[in-house]
Amino acid sequence: MLELRFFEFSSKLVPSFTILNAIFIIYTYLFLDGEEINILEFLKNNLFYLAPVLILVFAISYNIVVINEKGITWRSYIFPFLKKSFKWEKIKFHAKVLEVYNLKGFKKTKKVFWIIDVKDRLLFRLIDNYQHNTNKIFDITTNFSKKQGITLTVKNPIEVRNGFSKVKYPDK
Repeated sequence: MLELRFFEFSSKLVPSFTILNAIFIIYTYLFLDGEEINILEFLKNNLFYLAPVLILVFAISYNIVVINEKGITWRSYIFPFLKKSFKWEKIKFHAKVLEVYNLKGFKKTKKVFWIIDVKDRLLFRLIDNYQHNTNKIFDITTNFSKKQGITLTVKNPIEVRNGFSKVKYPDK
């Protein structure tokens, strides 16, 4: 049974970490009965309060991705009971995508690999970099899913990446 495994760091929990930090700061302010405090100095002196939260967020954010003939599974490296999986029947397309960002006059492009579900929502996004060869992953998913992959060029895909809108396909 052929299986492709790789590690991925999911940055979706970083905003959660920011919220936890804000709650921590509010709690410490209330704990000190409203005294004038320098927050940076307090965090430097009491780093042991913040360290477990930081370690927990990064531990949950580090994932193992498994692509095999059953489907795709994401599993937390530290906590394997935290997992999410999708079977090939629930996947509509897998695509090589060229994401084009126009930021203040600068044009930036990224080659990525997308997996799109039957509701045209983005399930999985993998950036082509030194660790992941998206062409190899694209070929393997084509063999497993028995579906032809597509190639897309998407401009400013921030809403699609965050799940706020559906994937728009070009007119044929």
